[in-house]
Amino acid sequence: MHKVADVLAGSGHHVTLISSTGQAFQPLANGIILKELNYGVKSEALVNVMSNIRVRDRLRTVSHLSQDMLAFCEKVFDRMDVIDWIRIQKFDIALTSGATCFQPLLHLTVIKRSVIVTSAEPAPWITNTMKMPEFENPLIKEMPYFQRVKTVISNHIEETLLQSKLLGPLDEMGRRMVGDRYIPMKNAVGRSSFLVVNTDELLDFPRPLTSQWVYIGGIDAEKRSSLSPFWNTILSMRSRSVLVSFGDISPCRRRNDILLQAFSEIPDTTFIWHREENVSFNQSNVVVVQKFPGRSLLADPRVSTIITDGRVSSLHDVLSGGKPVVCIPSDQTQIRNCHQLGKRGVAAVTDCRDLTPRSVKEMIKQTAATEMRDSAKILSEAVTSKQTSPEERLIRTVEFAAKYGSSVDLHSNDDNVGIVQRYHLDVFVPLALLLVTIVLLVAWIARSVWDKCKKNWSQKNNEGKSAAHANEDSEKPDKFPSAEPKGGETVDDSKEAE
Repeated sequence: MHKVADVLAGSGHHVTLISSTGQAFQPLANGIILKELNYGVKSEALVNVMSNIRVRDRLRTVSHLSQDMLAFCEKVFDRMDVIDWIRIQKFDIALTSGATCFQPLLHLTVIKRSVIVTSAEPAPWITNTMKMPEFENPLIKEMPYFQRVKTVISNHIEETLLQSKLLGPLDEMGRRMVGDRYIPMKNAVGRSSFLVVNTDELLDFPRPLTSQWVYIGGIDAEKRSSLSPFWNTILSMRSRSVLVSFGDISPCRRRNDILLQAFSEIPDTTFIWHREENVSFNQSNVVVVQKFPGRSLLADPRVSTIITDGRVSSLHDVLSGGKPVVCIPSDQTQIRNCHQLGKRGVAAVTDCRDLTPRSVKEMIKQTAATEMRDSAKILSEAVTSKQTSPEERLIRTVEFAAKYGSSVDLHSNDDNVGIVQRYHLDVFVPLALLLVTIVLLVAWIARSVWDKCKKNWSQKNNEGKSAAHANEDSEKPDKFPSAEPKGGETVDDSKEAE
């Protein structure tokens, strides 16, 4: 949200950044007012928290998120003085990071227009609530059968837990503390004008979208700059250099040891490893740095490849850098991103659980192929050649929502349509019944014709057999010849009497 505030302030708007997390911000741009609120608990936005691979970990995350969110929302609902202060300021529009506890209370601040901003794939319940078309991750269809069954069932369990442990109790608490003025969370989220997503459309799955979905991928990307002598010295140490960048928190604990073992077997390459903490691996061809001008380094021809986990924060730099990628994901979001990079032909992908030193060397070898390097260059040109920048998209979206958000309905207009009309059952069911009736009628007619023909054929056969028997009987001689005397002889009856 810090970058979003900077962009809006840079376009001449007056921006107030409300922070309830206690997070330390960088120096703010002119025109931004920072309002810090201390609720005594950690704020968690209702965004897509299904980041772990293991089902048990994901369910545990939902449970922990629900507890933290309910504790935070209780503090928010109890501080109506904050709502009164926001109402006094007469803001034109509210931008929230995901769906937060302030969402059901925005109408009390007389703010009629709002926009939701997410840093990654939004949770399915948010898109469904905003009446966007339903979409299933294509990765699920490509899974083996039993893994697909496990994923589908676990997704339904997570949705049920989210409703029973968070959304339901949250609405009950809101009605208890705020009264009749409280609006249920889903209803409040459904009133948002736009869903602004910090991902790039070139790396997203094909999906049905409405005009509410706005891509701003790369808005927080750093600007390219010339490299300092320090970086020039590092890049000149060996014939080629490879960048290595992973997130600070990762469930893949064995990854570092495997990578170091593989790097030791490639002595002609310098591996520049970005890590927040200051550590040393005691390996001559591995350079550990804390600050990492990734975009500028990727633009240098001496860098051949980047090894990453596919996390969202570095994704735009990877896309615009024009270099092949070795992608080693360790959670659901990273798997999705790496899969799309591989589908674009710019990445060699191996799951963290399947990682070996040999597979690392094979993937680095694959990124040296001409075909993959050309694909990475083409994708980079496509990303940097868009008609509108992410900053321009954000500014236009917010300005439109602030001016017309409440008067223009951008939602899908099928919310009042039942299942029968939505799936055209009233059209197809009668047609199906008519077709079945016609088929049965034709079958009955065919059967009747067949039975009649069969009966006629049987009668003809019987008549033929009867005629044949009659002819045979007429042609046979008598078995008992006549007793008349031959030659006209007569018998004397008197003699017989004697």
